[in-house]
Amino acid sequence: MSAADSHFLVDSYEIDVKIWTIPRQALEVQHGRVNRVVETDNRAKITRRVVFSESNTSLRPFTLRYATQNLGFLFPPVLNADNVAPAAELNRYDAYGTEYRFDFIPRPGRAFSMEFEVLNGFDSGHHMVSFRAHPDTTYDRIVCTLDLSECGYKQGVGAVQPMAFLHRFDYKHGELWKYRAMAELVTPAKARLGASRWQWQLSQINRGILDVVWECDPFSNPAPGASQFGLQASRDGKGQESVVQGIAAMGIEVYRLRNQLKVFHEIGNILNQLGKDTCHSFSDLAVLLFEKARKEKDDFDRGASSLRNYFRELATFFSTYFAEFHADEYKRFVAKGIPFMKRVGGAKPRFTEFSWRAWEETGRYFADLKNAAATAK
Repeated sequence: MSAADSHFLVDSYEIDVKIWTIPRQALEVQHGRVNRVVETDNRAKITRRVVFSESNTSLRPFTLRYATQNLGFLFPPVLNADNVAPAAELNRYDAYGTEYRFDFIPRPGRAFSMEFEVLNGFDSGHHMVSFRAHPDTTYDRIVCTLDLSECGYKQGVGAVQPMAFLHRFDYKHGELWKYRAMAELVTPAKARLGASRWQWQLSQINRGILDVVWECDPFSNPAPGASQFGLQASRDGKGQESVVQGIAAMGIEVYRLRNQLKVFHEIGNILNQLGKDTCHSFSDLAVLLFEKARKEKDDFDRGASSLRNYFRELATFFSTYFAEFHADEYKRFVAKGIPFMKRVGGAKPRFTEFSWRAWEETGRYFADLKNAAATAK
């Protein structure tokens, strides 16, 4: 078998998820010879549709799989092709009613779909859904749509917006929360005000997990009974402790400032080599960054004006971080009048003890990112 025949080429992979809130009730369900009762206050409809490229030559079985949790129930899916999954896999559905595997033989240019409903798949504390890229597959486009219009979700000021993360490496579904602070945040392609409907799009994907979360803290363990915003509870010393350490515990703020943090860390590296007590103008720092970027073929060169704005933003970020997670250390900085950045002669910035501690925390964050990637390979 050639390499081309063993690799799938997919033009588009569409995932539609719509969720309804219903009055809590006990519903009798059947799978195989099993009859049981599912207590639920939610149901969902999920459609997955994959269209293969005209250039796809692989005729190996392709798999679409879905599993629910919390003793929920998966209604028998509607398929548009013969299911050639092993009998043992199909028997798992008959035995448990919580997971289903659809194997089919792909055809160039043809669409294959799997549509099903779920009971109790999205109860309180489990407002999340994830989809893994099929191995040995290149997706030209992945589109995920989340519709919360039938479950009382209201967009607007103060609403907690759904978030989508792309994990480049493979993790178990129940452990995704541990790695979201190190994943890529995907910007919604569509978020119509008042429609309670979001869409995320990805291009040229060949590995990873698309992980969507809403109405719960994405950085805490979604265990039964967990606080909706467990990260805040852990900061206050209450509730469960998150495995996320360092500035990653700041959650979404780390994503928003990741580029600024990268530039800040590189400036610290440069100053550490030149001498920790040296001071340089923002223009000088911009030149030093440009030279480093040119030599290492990186993209962290920034102009003097951008650097000034970066340091202003990071001063607020690190003041908040140290005040919440290193309170004693932050109180000492304040008591001694140690600013985040000292201005020499009114113009040239100099790193202070506060700056160097922030630089250490930033270095730890990027080292954790690298280690997490290596561990997941």
